[in-house]
Amino acid sequence: MSKFLERPRLEPVNGKVSASRWRTVLAPLASLAALAALLVVALRPTVPPPPPSHLPELARTNLWRQNDCWCLKGQTNPFTGILLDYYPDGALESRSAISNGLLEGLSEGWFTNRQLQVREYYHTNFSNGPRAKWYANGQKQSEATIVAGQMQGVFRRWYENGQLAEEIPMQNGKIEGMGRSYYQSGFVKSEVTIHDGKIGQANAWPDGKHAGSGHPAPP
Repeated sequence: MSKFLERPRLEPVNGKVSASRWRTVLAPLASLAALAALLVVALRPTVPPPPPSHLPELARTNLWRQNDCWCLKGQTNPFTGILLDYYPDGALESRSAISNGLLEGLSEGWFTNRQLQVREYYHTNFSNGPRAKWYANGQKQSEATIVAGQMQGVFRRWYENGQLAEEIPMQNGKIEGMGRSYYQSGFVKSEVTIHDGKIGQANAWPDGKHAGSGHPAPP
């Protein structure tokens, strides 16, 4: 075996390990320790930034709108915080994030039975991001993706029993492509193709005649 592949050995000289032998063994170990220390620092999870300071939560009655900008009553400085709406019995109706007077971030609304009714996101007062709605019984009603206030992608709506009711392709807030509607039984009710605002091919079937891919609503 080549001497370069041999492990350094501690051989006693007169019953003791020589200093040179110690140096031979400890030198590579020191290098490994230094490398390990560098790896620990490099792989250490980034410390998350501290959470934002608590934002004020105010009822709509404490705010007013000036040029589409929410402000505290009696003031003109844009409000930053959480806008709350309540039902007459005091139950929370909606909760929306406001930044510099504009809707910005998560907005949620509830039915009187405390069931979530809608969840969507805003950017500078425009709906922007995923939007989902539910029935009062907790069953999902619809889902869509909104970009700068306009629907993009496939809009889906479900019956209250959870069966898919329709799926419609959207582009810049308009129907573009083939949309389908379904009976509550799951069979296809109709198929319509729309391009540039014009109806192309259209078909319709009685309930039970045309099997489709209608699937139950997600939770």
